Amino acid sequence: MKRLLLIIMTYFLINVSFASAKDKFTTIAPQNPNQPWLEVVNREWTKKLDAELVIKYHPGAKDIPGANAWEKEYQHDPKNIMLLHGGNAESYLLDEIEYDYKNYAYVGLQNLSQVVGKKKDSDPEKGVKIAYSSGSNPSVMSIVMMVCGPKATLDEYLKCYNEKFTYVTGLNNAEIALSFARGETNVTRNPPPKWNLEISQLPGAEFWYSHGILDLKTGKIVKDPNYPVTFEDAFEKRWGKKPSGDFYDAYLLLRNHRDVFQRVLAVKKDNPNLPKLRSTLQATINDAESGKVFKEKLGDYPWHTGDEVMKLFEILKKQTTDKNLKTLVWWHENAFKQKVVYKPQLAKN
Repeated sequence: MKRLLLIIMTYFLINVSFASAKDKFTTIAPQNPNQPWLEVVNREWTKKLDAELVIKYHPGAKDIPGANAWEKEYQHDPKNIMLLHGGNAESYLLDEIEYDYKNYAYVGLQNLSQVVGKKKDSDPEKGVKIAYSSGSNPSVMSIVMMVCGPKATLDEYLKCYNEKFTYVTGLNNAEIALSFARGETNVTRNPPPKWNLEISQLPGAEFWYSHGILDLKTGKIVKDPNYPVTFEDAFEKRWGKKPSGDFYDAYLLLRNHRDVFQRVLAVKKDNPNLPKLRSTLQATINDAESGKVFKEKLGDYPWHTGDEVMKLFEILKKQTTDKNLKTLVWWHENAFKQKVVYKPQLAKN
């Protein structure tokens, strides 16, 4: 009798254990820990997904190795989700990579911006010193236009850049913040959460402008609801007209890739969990409590899921002209002294 009771209890405990065990998904981040955006999203999303969400970090130069590993390895596990970010989107345009945005299905993204700040006691028009990090190049291009004013040719912008800019390389994120705090650099750019919670609190830090938001309906840059002064507004106030021309068009291509794809959640195209992932992410976005957390922690920025993500892709494809790609390659090689790759095939798709 005792043996029978023991068997029954063991059977019961095993089944309860299996029944109560949560499913688990892994989000792959191609950067170093920690990633506050992903941590906040996972914490809220898991409530609707009814599954555990863990983060696997796969950092490397320019954040490319983790994305390459996604293409070759990680995507084939249906429980894996990839976080592609703005630096990956820049590399998609200009670097040797093995990943391809056309190969994936998209759970959703948050259409974000970046904040450019400066030291109150400095005059950027007399000289700019800014630190490089993955995703900083579009911001530096905008600062070149702000400091140098309207120019007719790329050579004129290059001359001004060489005279007034120091682009500091080799610093990690903590060192970049410290160099700005110490006044060793006088201009900085950051995602809104980092600007709000950290950089804006540093002595002498001053908001300059936001990069705005790409509007899904018009394909144009509109005001950032969190920071209503856009680069275009600041430029017009300083120089009396809106920015325009080949350099500005190339900047927009790079800026839009970086900011629209700044935080993208992707899976393999045939992933059987895609409907569940999309619906639960949308439910999380729509949830009053989670929505409040997102606005407080991540900023009041639009979310897009499913077909809306593909509409954003179509907008960017129209901007990916051969002329814009050639301008970006020329500028990165001659001004930034960075090794990049011309990809004419992107302008054909």
